[in-house]
Amino acid sequence: MDVFMKERRARTRIVPAVLLLWVFSGGGAQAAAPSVPMFGSYFPSWLLSVAAAVLLTVVLRILFVATGLENILRWRGAMYLSLVAGIAALIELTVF
Repeated sequence: MDVFMKERRARTRIVPAVLLLWVFSGGGAQAAAPSVPMFGSYFPSWLLSVAAAVLLTVVLRILFVATGLENILRWRGAMYLSLVAGIAALIELTVF
């Protein structure tokens, strides 16, 4: 009986959090995909965000090499990929 109560208590904590996440996640919905006019054509904003994130990650890598930090990093490929994804998401959310 005690295990059942713990499971039920955990479920009662998760359900409101999931409902709040579901309600607030639709707030930024748009009718069309965000695009930016450049050179007479429309580019998706996420593409520009990823391009800027790659450039910023290259700059960060140069800084890491210059400071000697890259020598102590593990899983460099995964770290740089995560940096690109995080920076791209940050740019997408703040700029567009």
